[in-house]
Amino acid sequence: SNYVAGRSSKRQVLALEYEKEKTDVAKEASKIGRINNITFDNKDITKISIQKASAIVIMHVLHHLKSYEEQEKLIGECIKKLEKGDMLLIDEVDKKYTFQYLLALLTDSFLYLGDRFYYRSKKDMISMLSKFHLTVEVKNVSNFLMPYPELVYVCKKK
Repeated sequence: SNYVAGRSSKRQVLALEYEKEKTDVAKEASKIGRINNITFDNKDITKISIQKASAIVIMHVLHHLKSYEEQEKLIGECIKKLEKGDMLLIDEVDKKYTFQYLLALLTDSFLYLGDRFYYRSKKDMISMLSKFHLTVEVKNVSNFLMPYPELVYVCKKK
C-alpha cells in the first residue's frame, strides 16, 4: 500500500489489514517515507462495505478466507465498485505442487496455526475470474528473493 501511495501523491489509498501489528508497521513506514496520501484501518475485508475505487489491490488475502465461495463473494463485491476499464489486482500464491508452493504452505501453517488455506491454481483462478467478465493477464512475480510461487492477476472490468 505504501508503494502504491508513494508512487503518486495524486492517489488516495485506503489500506485495510486484519492484523493490527501489520498495520502498525505499515503506518510507521509511511511516516518514515513521508507518505501522506494513505489511510490505514484494521478491518475484516469480508465484513465491510467496499468503497468505490478506480483500482483495488487484494494482496495475500484470498487464500486466508474461509472458503472458495467467500473468495468469489469478495471478488464480486470488489467488481461492483469498479467502472468499466478499472483494475482489480490480485497477488496470490499459485497452488502448483512445487517446492516453492510447499514452502508457502509450511510458512502459512506456522504463522496461522490451525487455519485452513484456500489456495487456487493459476488455471482455477483464471476460471473463477472469467465468471466476472474480466480481462485477465497473469504475471509471474516469483524470483530468487521471493521464495513463494506468486502470481499477480491483472484484471480489467469490461
